[in-house]
Amino acid sequence: MKTLKSYRATELAPVVVSVLRWWKEYQRESRKKSDHPYQDIRLVFGTGDDKLRSHGNVRRRVYQLCDKHKIPRMTPAEARETFVSIQSALGADEETIADVVGHATTSTTRRIYRDELRPVISGGAKTMGTWLEEQTQKNDENKEENRP
Repeated sequence: MKTLKSYRATELAPVVVSVLRWWKEYQRESRKKSDHPYQDIRLVFGTGDDKLRSHGNVRRRVYQLCDKHKIPRMTPAEARETFVSIQSALGADEETIADVVGHATTSTTRRIYRDELRPVISGGAKTMGTWLEEQTQKNDENKEENRP
């Protein structure tokens, strides 16, 4: 159960904000055309009378959308795991992932999502990158010196 302390704001990518604004406007126009009794929309994914959806209703709606678009059904927990996996694969650090999924420490994130997290060891890549750049420069200099 959520407590007041557990609620937080999360920044969204501009494309997501754009789609959500479009969806809210689409809902507003659809309701106006059909003379729906609830015209004022506060919740982007609320019920028909603009109330919070229950967990069961959210899950059913997600399943309907998955079926409609012919993608495998996914529970909210699986969606969360997928999010963590994608963030990790894209190079997000554990602190950022822990913050976004609401964990107080990275150890909680590591314990729950140990299979999804991909540690990124960048020190070796940086060292190797520097060495390769130096070797490339030396080769280029040697080529210049040996030109007829």
